[in-house]
Formats: sequence, C-alpha cells, structure tokens
Amino acid sequence: MRIDAALRRREDRRAEHIVTFPWGAALLVERLPRVWDLNFVRVDAAPRRHGAARLAAEAERLMGAAGLAHRKLTVADDALGERLAPELAALGWSVESLVVMTRPPDAAPLPAPDADAPVAREASLDELRPLLGRVLRSMPQVRDEETVRQLLGESELTGRVADTRRFAAPGDGSDPLSACRLHRDVEGIAEIDDVGTLEEGRGRGLGNAVVRAALGAAREERRELVFLIADAHDWPRAWYRRLGFVPVGRRWAFVRSGT
Repeated sequence: MRIDAALRRREDRRAEHIVTFPWGAALLVERLPRVWDLNFVRVDAAPRRHGAARLAAEAERLMGAAGLAHRKLTVADDALGERLAPELAALGWSVESLVVMTRPPDAAPLPAPDADAPVAREASLDELRPLLGRVLRSMPQVRDEETVRQLLGESELTGRVADTRRFAAPGDGSDPLSACRLHRDVEGIAEIDDVGTLEEGRGRGLGNAVVRAALGAAREERRELVFLIADAHDWPRAWYRRLGFVPVGRRWAFVRSGT
C-alpha cells in the first residue's frame, strides 16, 4: 500500500535510533521520551505461537533498554492487528483502532464556503507555537510543561526531516485558533495531520478552513493521493467523511503507559 510506504519513510527519517528484531523494529528518539509517536516498536509480523506475549516481551526489552517508561506497538497490517488486539488487551495493553481515509481524485468538489466563512493562511511553526502549546495544555494526558516541550519538539523534528506545510485560521492576521499540517511525500502523496482547534474557536468553521486550505494546497501541487488517519471510534471520522474522505484501511496501535 502506497500510504504504508509513505508513512514508513517518514518514520524512518524521524527516528534517531533504529533497532531491528525478527518481527519488526524499534524506532526511537530517546531525547524526547514522552513523545510516544516517536518511540515505538513497529511490528511487521508476529510469531506463530504466543505472538502477543512475545511481541510484548520484545517491546519491554527494546524500549526498556532505551530508558522509556511507556511501551507501544504499531501494526500496519489490518488482519495482524485484529488478531493481536484481543490477546494484547488480555495482557493489559490499550487498543487503538485507526482508520486510514483518502479523498478520491474523482470525489465531488466541496461546496463553496459561505461568503462570511473563515479563511485559512499558510503559517510557520514559529507563528503557530503559542497555539500548539495551548492545544497541548488542553489535553488531559498532558500534565506538565516538560511534556509540552517534548511534544513541540516532535513538531520541530518533523519539520526538519519531512516536507511539511502548515495552515492556520483565522487568516486575517489575528491570533490563530486552529491549525493543521500537510506532509508531502516524494511519490505524489500527501497527509493531512495534527488538526487542532482551541475550545474558543470551535463551532466557527475554523477546522474546516484549515483542512480546506491543506486540500487546496495538495490539489495545486497535483498530489494524486491525499489521506489522513482518524480514530475509528471518535467523532472526527464522521466530519472527515463529510469532507469527502472515505475509509480505505485500518492501522493499529497498542500501548501500555508508564507509571
């Protein structure tokens, strides 16, 4: 799947330390230990017997050796993830089912926004840093400033190694309340990612504005495949469907948080 290949390329570029094992690899950025999206074990296959238990043991070995408190496995193969899900859940791991959605090239054009609808503009990471910090601090799982600092570090790292554009709304020069980023891959693929809106900006169409801006940029660049990843059980999935995205596959993540 072209999307899987694009995601693997970006994962490999961001990793500062890669350790392979028989069924996959640990991708690590130990200087940002609280960023789980940068520190995980990518599973490409599983042992035939006691697969979940043996993968959990590998995560314990590899991530423990890196000094990490959490444990995370990611699985791109839907059938493998579905097989491992009940076994890992029984071992105390949380299960995240993620849906991959694309907007087909022949999808109907989005209706033109109302005349008074907000518009978005392109913005730099430095411009968006205050907004991103506020979004992070509003998340219940983010409990201190060190976690905020490390999560902002992910944005900086991704900006250095990936071809990324960012969009913010409103676009009238006032402080941005919503933002997203667009990652461009070498093979005509683009991913819309990290869509976030502050509470005081919700219900005003700002999220629509930034996603529309990202879609417009991808179209102008003649990106033939635009995708995003959403939680299979959360409300944004329905929102993305209204914007013309359709599900094309699933990915899985399994996590045990540190104490």
